[in-house]
Amino acid sequence: MSEELTYFQFNAECNGQIYIKCDLELFNESLESFLEECRFTKLEENEVKDIEEQIEESSNVRILSMVNATPAISRQIELARDSDKYNAESIVPKPGHKIYRFKKQGIMIYSISSKRWELGTYSDFGSQEKLFESRSIIARFLGWSLAQLGIIGFWGEAIENGFYVQRQNDAQGKAVYIDIVNNKVFTQEGVKKIGERFLFIRSSSVRLSANGDRGITMSREELLSFLSTHCTYFDYEGLSVPIRQIIQTLSKITQGKVLFQEIVRQRTNLSL
Repeated sequence: MSEELTYFQFNAECNGQIYIKCDLELFNESLESFLEECRFTKLEENEVKDIEEQIEESSNVRILSMVNATPAISRQIELARDSDKYNAESIVPKPGHKIYRFKKQGIMIYSISSKRWELGTYSDFGSQEKLFESRSIIARFLGWSLAQLGIIGFWGEAIENGFYVQRQNDAQGKAVYIDIVNNKVFTQEGVKKIGERFLFIRSSSVRLSANGDRGITMSREELLSFLSTHCTYFDYEGLSVPIRQIIQTLSKITQGKVLFQEIVRQRTNLSL
């Protein structure tokens, strides 16, 4: 283990051991604060030793090694593909692993059966100019890693008594993670309990005048469909069975509301 490597751990309250390691000297000076924004905490040297010694004994470990792209990796990142016309992200299955690519930003090699994954990216990862791309890549890493713990991520932001769900672009790559088994929500501000009247909010560009500012309630089927298309889990085969089961449960135990977008912007306490 190189003494130059720094380890960061995703929120310890998620009951898993999700880490990112990298040589900070090789990346933009804002990388450390960016990872902290994504709910990763920098570890001390003595904590790192314990991680490497115990990794083989734990089944809930994921370590993502973030490395500078070599010329060969850079060529793969920059290579133009037909799929780029439709989406900046793609997954290519290979024997024993998969390759995730975010166009012009990074390539991640991962396998659900492996504890060690690798991300090849550029030195500007986490910078202000690359926030959307960087947040999206980290959200994908967490989406796959946390799924094994029964935790699901959605694009958007936490609000009072709920969660404002958005498209990936509209959310600028920000995500919130929900653990329904342990009744927790992992946000950029910290860990919250799932309230008894937890709401998923969807904005509408049309004012719902018939219902005033209270909006309209989504049916269970509408909420299920909405959550399925806005979660951070991503795979070329579609949503995994565990992720679909979590979404089905959420559609049963929570409520979805559609609000006029100006109301969503103006109100911080959605007591609906």
